[in-house]
Amino acid sequence: MRLVYISVSLVVLVCTLLSVLYLDYPLASWIETHIRSQGVFRLYTSNLPSHLFVFVVIVSSLSLAGYLWLTLQAKKNKHRLFFLVTALVLPCAYLTKTLLKLAFARIETRLWLSHPNIQAPHWFNFDHMGFDSFPSGHMLVFTTLFLSFWHFYPQYRWLYLFSWLGLAVALLLTNYHFLSDIIAGAWVGCLVYYAIHSILTNRRFNNGVLKTG
Repeated sequence: MRLVYISVSLVVLVCTLLSVLYLDYPLASWIETHIRSQGVFRLYTSNLPSHLFVFVVIVSSLSLAGYLWLTLQAKKNKHRLFFLVTALVLPCAYLTKTLLKLAFARIETRLWLSHPNIQAPHWFNFDHMGFDSFPSGHMLVFTTLFLSFWHFYPQYRWLYLFSWLGLAVALLLTNYHFLSDIIAGAWVGCLVYYAIHSILTNRRFNNGVLKTG
């Protein structure tokens, strides 16, 4: 399994680098010219609010409450583990995206469109707004959430996949992120989820009772 993760990670790394070098900027320019230039589309996507932090706090709190409720009822089932995984993975994903954004400090897509001469990352740039594009925080956080549903409630996987792809397309077509931001965010989200899930399912207090299937 480790070999699979390493192999896929290398493929994702190569795809991300190729996107940064050859696709990101031409694609963003094309989207701005041919899609976002349309009056109605531009009007409704010009200033979309981001409530990611609030979303993480609310969903994590509700998940923790669900876990505690089932624990008090002495119920050990997949729902209890789902709540625990979700309660922990979302804040971990948010923290991870915050640290990575600070480290890479890549210019935001819309800011780059106004200043196309700025392309190189401004490593560890803590002073300037508009340099927090890589990786996509929304893609990273929501990937962990979709994976949690995917893992514990597989009967609706088509819905999770459709929602996940829809989010990626929306982030791209609104020029809130470069393609490489979305690719990296999705893969880091996968790594965060499987790290947290593996730790929790290997804990001794589970005693093999908590099944994920």
